[in-house]
Amino acid sequence: MSRGDSLIISKSKIKPEYREVFLTVNHFHEEPNYWDLSSLTNWFDPSNPTNQIDETVLKFLDDEGYDYSKNQIEYWFQHMHPGRELAPHCDYNHKIREFNPDDGGEWIHQANKDEVMSPITIAIFLELTDLEGGEFAISRHTWFDEPRPLWLDDDTRARIHDAGKELYKPADDDVIYFEGSKYYHWIEPLTKGERKSMNVNFWPRDYFIINT
Repeated sequence: MSRGDSLIISKSKIKPEYREVFLTVNHFHEEPNYWDLSSLTNWFDPSNPTNQIDETVLKFLDDEGYDYSKNQIEYWFQHMHPGRELAPHCDYNHKIREFNPDDGGEWIHQANKDEVMSPITIAIFLELTDLEGGEFAISRHTWFDEPRPLWLDDDTRARIHDAGKELYKPADDDVIYFEGSKYYHWIEPLTKGERKSMNVNFWPRDYFIINT
């Protein structure tokens, strides 16, 4: 799905009025519980938006011309300060499994890919203030290359980085599309400033539970 050699499939800009709505979320004004996924991610069926943020996500996707009619929509926000980074990972439908901290993700190789993978990930850069570092990075290494896709140790990190990476330095209102459920991606360490962004994924309306 990549265009040319770039792992970033396409780019656009978000309308300022949508950006301003997204910047009102509590995530940017109070410290979230990073150990509680339900406090970080938001899920809704596009036939039943329940708040202004849901409705604005749909307006944004309509403007982008993205067909979400067969999916549930997940979105979440990221607020980065100096000293923070996001480790290499791939996005997956965390609702299809019961959480187990010892799960290395071996089951991913046998899972229905339509259940576990989002067809696309959309990253939206809402507000970047005096930013140094904090680039978006994506590797050519996929989690299907790893026997334990959810297990990130030093050897896995080395394979991810040795495969080659693409760096993207974002600007305010940038929107990028990439295969976040296929390629490892992360956020480089932030050394100065503040970085506010959000991401959107798309999941099947029906899902199952994998006991791990």
